Formats: sequence, C-alpha cells, structure tokens
Amino acid sequence: MSGTNLAESSDCIRGIVGLGNPGSRYARSRHNAGFLVLDRLHEKYSGSGWSRKPKGWVTRLNLQGNSLILLKPTTFMNLSGEAVSDFMRFYKIHPAETLVVHDDLDIDLRQVRVKFGGSHGGHKGVQSVIESLNTDEFLRIRIGIGRPTYNDNTVDFVLSSPENVDEEADFLQSLDLAVSAVETVILENHRTAMERFNRKNKQTLMNE
Repeated sequence: MSGTNLAESSDCIRGIVGLGNPGSRYARSRHNAGFLVLDRLHEKYSGSGWSRKPKGWVTRLNLQGNSLILLKPTTFMNLSGEAVSDFMRFYKIHPAETLVVHDDLDIDLRQVRVKFGGSHGGHKGVQSVIESLNTDEFLRIRIGIGRPTYNDNTVDFVLSSPENVDEEADFLQSLDLAVSAVETVILENHRTAMERFNRKNKQTLMNE
C-alpha cells in the first residue's frame, strides 16, 4: 500500500512497536523512549500482562474501542527488524497497520514528529525494521531526545539516561507528547496527528 493510498483511507493501526534495548542497564535510557511510551500506554489503558515471546514482549490493550497489540523487541536495537517481522507475521499485521515508536536525535526535547515512510535517518532500529520488512511504508512516531552538547559521542548519549532533573523533566514531556500522538493516530488519523504535532514549536506545546 502506498503512502498516497494510506493518506486517502482511514487509518487501521493494529500493531504498535516500541524500539529499545532489553535489560535493566538501558531501562531509562534515551534510546528506550519507544519502550517507555508503550509502558505508559499499557498502564493508561490497563493492558493485559506482558507475555514473553521468542524475540519480544507482547501485550494487548483496548484504546477506546480500538484493539491493539504492542511489541517491545528483546533482540537489541540493531536487530529490531527480526522481532518486528516475526511479530507481524504471527499476528498477520501488515506494514500499513503498524506504528513504530522510537527516539530521534534530530528532534529537540519536548517535541515529537509523526511520519509515514521514508528513510531511517540513521536510526539503526528503524533501519533494521525497513530491511526486514523490505519496505519503508509504515507509520512512525519520532520522539525528540536532542543531541549531546558536551561531546560528540552520540552512542554514549543515547544509551544513557538524562543527566539532571531539568533534562529528565523534558524527556518525560517528550514521552507524554508521544503518547498523545499515538492516541491521535488511533482515535483520529495520522494526518491529524501530523498537523497537530509536526508544526508546533516547543513553546506552543508547553502552553497547552
């Protein structure tokens, strides 16, 4: 299904994938923003217990009448596509029915972006998903984590947690915005989500 066809039809998201790395070492890291958003959705909508599958943790929840299956891969970020392709094949979910939630260095804290298709933008997890599915035509919510200001080591930056109370608060706001973006995609449509989140600056969002 092309991006044009998706844009002209009603969204029918059945699966939501949060990207991250398994294990307590990375639990609160910036790179685990996708996992953390799914945890928030699971708690907010009283999802079923997380079930361990060969390559990920899976749960179901009902978002105001919309039945969704959530996946947190346990394959580590660079191999996320293995878990996602298995998940979609088992539950018979198509790429156009999938929403992938992940962190993004190129977006400032307290901002999120909704995107359909296109390149991975250097994100290894998204790259793995695209390669495993052999398509880039799926929805994404990109969570702003900003870039390091103190050095150029982006690997250390994404794999670590926020440095201080203020940055932690900004990171949590990014996660909350991403939850709102997911809800907008599911309850309205991705075009509305794009209009609502992609064109707003930080000050506008802070004042809402």
